[in-house]
Amino acid sequence: MSRATIGLISFFGLALAAMIGMIVLGQSRLHHRGSLAVASATTIEGVSASPSTRRRTSPDGDMSDPQPGMGIPAGYRNSNARNFMRMRLRELTVAEEQYYQEKNTYTADLALLSTYLLKRTGDVVVVRVLSAGVAGWSAEATTPALPGKSCVVYAGPLSVQPKEPATMADHIKPLGERDMVCDNP
Repeated sequence: MSRATIGLISFFGLALAAMIGMIVLGQSRLHHRGSLAVASATTIEGVSASPSTRRRTSPDGDMSDPQPGMGIPAGYRNSNARNFMRMRLRELTVAEEQYYQEKNTYTADLALLSTYLLKRTGDVVVVRVLSAGVAGWSAEATTPALPGKSCVVYAGPLSVQPKEPATMADHIKPLGERDMVCDNP
């Protein structure tokens, strides 16, 4: 190996170690908001925190987290929950296509798709196949982290769908086949 390659590998190794250390110690910009005081906080489940568990700001601007997960900004949690819903719908899309390749039909039975879907433990995203048949399917994903919100997708012509899929809160409809849309957080 050349000296340049070794130097580059060393640099990236140190940078990675520094990033991991910052995240573990809570020093990243994502978790640290300077002297911004938060009047009320919400837990990951979306339930309002009691006054005794609110985030406190010390005079030097350091924030303490009395509860795990409280240091993550709500906007980050919301976009993360949307990303997980979209990820599960993408996995379902692949599973439906693999099932179709073998059976020449789509299915609404998630048990039949279980061999194609990844096994997730502790996953809170709920995926429902709204309709499925020979020509197409539609599905919806929800999560308790965003109550009343959903993401939807469909495949096949809209004429074979019993109802055009739309999100729960904002009633957003996909622009076309395999276009995933989500409610605004």
